[in-house]
Amino acid sequence: MAKFLIIGAGVIGSVYGGLLAKAGNDITFLAKGKRLAELQKNGLTLKWLNKDAEDGIKQFRLIDNLPKNEIFDFILVTVRKENLGSVYPALKSNSSSNIVFMVNNPDGSSEYTKYLDKEKIILGFPGAGGEIKNGKVNCHVVSGLIQPTTIGEIHHLKSARLSKLKELLQSAGFPTEINSNMDLWLINHLAMVCPLANAIYADGGNNYTVSKNKVVLRKTAGALKEAFRFLKQTNRKINPPKFNFFIYCPTGLLAFLLKFIYNTKWAKTVICMHALNAKQEMKLLNAGFLDLTNHQNKRLPVFKELASFNQ
Repeated sequence: MAKFLIIGAGVIGSVYGGLLAKAGNDITFLAKGKRLAELQKNGLTLKWLNKDAEDGIKQFRLIDNLPKNEIFDFILVTVRKENLGSVYPALKSNSSSNIVFMVNNPDGSSEYTKYLDKEKIILGFPGAGGEIKNGKVNCHVVSGLIQPTTIGEIHHLKSARLSKLKELLQSAGFPTEINSNMDLWLINHLAMVCPLANAIYADGGNNYTVSKNKVVLRKTAGALKEAFRFLKQTNRKINPPKFNFFIYCPTGLLAFLLKFIYNTKWAKTVICMHALNAKQEMKLLNAGFLDLTNHQNKRLPVFKELASFNQ
């Protein structure tokens, strides 16, 4: 059992806080505005999209400001990139030692270390998705074969605190892996998630309509290949190695496989819902990845074309 603070009670924060609470951990949510009012009035309900079941989570505490003197074993930061600036002052004034950033962020540790002690920072990425609808969190924990919760130290080494966090997350039901280079992992993830989300905007519909749109599927395949080839050409390792598939798979075959991927509940939960509910975040992520290419004088025409549909 451990004492967790979850900063942000959106989908990711709610799923992780809810299941960690269900597993017997001491959970506090830091929430604001409408979401704080919802949780105060109705509590937390996780509705599982992959099965006909709900979990009503009752054992948690709500706060709207982070006390300076309260120590947590782990602080999970689950806000979107555009909201990170608002949490740094409170994190800096608190004395807790383990701050886990579970955020889509192309800048990774280089941003966090501008504001916080390097030794406090753990990099991570969630393996869950969904949306909040009528006060309930419609959600899904992703299979470990596809997207495990991934965590790592800035200095690329394993540590006792990573092992402890992995144990706690797995006990709560999250398949979890430790990665030795999370900054690189986050850039690779960006190369994948941007084209997949941009396909939703280019199609103008949802994941199911994308699955029938041959033009968008082929462009998505092309954008994925461009992004990972760029990483390879600029001497960045493909991390995890399975992403080499995007480089070597022929464009036509990749488009054919994407047709079946988009035609799934998984794509609805993990790709479509996030894309439609986080357009501002996706703009920042596309810009962040394209910044990398501009510094290297590279051009990604198909990637840029798809990104232009998020206006």
